[in-house]
Amino acid sequence: MLKSEQVSELVGIIKSGYGLSLDNQRVFDLESALKERMAQIKISSINDYLELVISRPGEKELEELVSLLSIGETGFFRTPQQFWALRDFVFPELLKFKQSREDKRIRILSAGCATGEEAWTLAIMALESVPAPEEFEVEVVGCDLNKKFIEVARAGKYPPKRLKNVDKDFKDKYFDQREGYFYVKNQIKPLVHFMRFNLGNDDYARLSPEQGFDLIFCRNVLIYFAPASLPAILKNFHKVLNNPGYLFLGYSESLYGLDSKFSSVYVPGTFYYKKLPAGEQREKGTKAKIKKSPRPGDKFEPHFCLVREQESADKPLDKKPLDQAKIEEEVFSEGELWDKAIERFEQEDFKKAKVYFEKLARSSVYAGLGYTGLALISGNLGEQERADKYLEQAFKEDSFIAEAYYLSGLLAERKEDLESAIENYRRAIFLKSDFVMAHFNLGNLYLRLSDLENARREFKVVYGLLKAGMKKVYLSTGWSGESLKSWVKLHLDTGERKAQDYASRK
Repeated sequence: MLKSEQVSELVGIIKSGYGLSLDNQRVFDLESALKERMAQIKISSINDYLELVISRPGEKELEELVSLLSIGETGFFRTPQQFWALRDFVFPELLKFKQSREDKRIRILSAGCATGEEAWTLAIMALESVPAPEEFEVEVVGCDLNKKFIEVARAGKYPPKRLKNVDKDFKDKYFDQREGYFYVKNQIKPLVHFMRFNLGNDDYARLSPEQGFDLIFCRNVLIYFAPASLPAILKNFHKVLNNPGYLFLGYSESLYGLDSKFSSVYVPGTFYYKKLPAGEQREKGTKAKIKKSPRPGDKFEPHFCLVREQESADKPLDKKPLDQAKIEEEVFSEGELWDKAIERFEQEDFKKAKVYFEKLARSSVYAGLGYTGLALISGNLGEQERADKYLEQAFKEDSFIAEAYYLSGLLAERKEDLESAIENYRRAIFLKSDFVMAHFNLGNLYLRLSDLENARREFKVVYGLLKAGMKKVYLSTGWSGESLKSWVKLHLDTGERKAQDYASRK
């Protein structure tokens, strides 16, 4: 039986040695991992185990334990809008700079690369974005604390579900398929190198002994570190980045409030950070410079994720099997269950969110909301048919659910049924007039259709709601209230200038 003070001591050791922050849910994972390791090395006493890990020979054992806390399931082209931003904005700017300096080397770091899909995707994007790839030396370094993940990454062998976001042309070009698996082709293997590395306390010179990196992807990694550890990690990122240098984080991560020496760049559908040169300080409260205003006809992909990136509901978020009976015993009013379910969904705890949604679906009053939530999870996973069935059931239970119409709009937009998408967004707004993301997505659709007047109307509503003080955007796609307000303000200002220019020429 583990005692809380013993577990707390181990939490302190991990925080001190690795900079990792273990909240209540992660402590649950730690207890499960601890039992697993104690069984593997045949130690029955927690006190004996603690004595081992605080000894010098115990450093390797502590690494083994911490590795069990890693979350490794991911996929190629995960959160594709970030890779579109890389292709359409970052690489063109970077290549222009490289060509002006006759620099033919591009170096990219995938920090917290897990089983390697992100690192291989970055190599593919570099090859696809460089006009003459044979003239450039492309190098991608993938690093992770978990040595088992690194072994998988080096092998370059993946099941089909990891390539669900990869189109057929890329599969044919960069992968060999045999025996039910996809293998990274030998032509790109020399471009990617993997190494075991701890972002919290290792020497960053190991990652970049001679030349710096042009780009760092570190998505959904910083959230596991204690706040006190973040400034040092960001300082190291700034140090190993070249100038210009670019940083991509996960949608749940923000540099807000940190003296990070990075400036935000907002582009249609996503955002990233750019290194500020040494000595240049970001002004507090300065609005982000937006690289490019949207043009009529620009394609805005429908976004399903709320705050964090899309993940599979089958992902082993918890090392210990989900205690469903315990969840069933939790006592919430039916009205509270939706908020609890959405909270878990935003935390990427899809298994628990699903249990809550299922409880709602069995309720007498809120069954429609429960089916809507199940549809939301299915939509995030790209399971269109299942999402449609859940939504059909939701509307049978209750035809006045704004969230169901909003999700119907997203699904219709995914199928390029724009007329249906517009109608569903309008219905969502009719039922919930302050539904910011419904107004925002509707405005983006009007932009695609070159209906600038209606697009401007919707963006004005979004700006007005956010200006009134809304901090957190309901069913956000990774936008904070402030960043969304900045993006919309830029579009409104740009549209106003164009209208004035047009009027002056008449």
